[in-house]
Amino acid sequence: HIVSGDEIKKGKPDPEPFLLGLKKADASIGTAIGIGDSIFDGLACRNGGLQFIGVITGKTPLERFSEGGFKCIISGFDQIEVI
Repeated sequence: HIVSGDEIKKGKPDPEPFLLGLKKADASIGTAIGIGDSIFDGLACRNGGLQFIGVITGKTPLERFSEGGFKCIISGFDQIEVI
């Protein structure tokens, strides 16, 4: 499911983009994890009550995620394994 800027009133760090994505996917906060490469992705997830995985492939370095209190940080999507 895709959420575009045309569908929301508030962008990140407001959780609206992630919450709309959950609604579109018929998923709940307790069954989903937000993944993003921006500190704003992490803040939006936190503000919406979602767990978050930070990916350091974008403009946000590891240190910034750590300073933001995010504990789950990976260097690439190949580190995610769904079983």
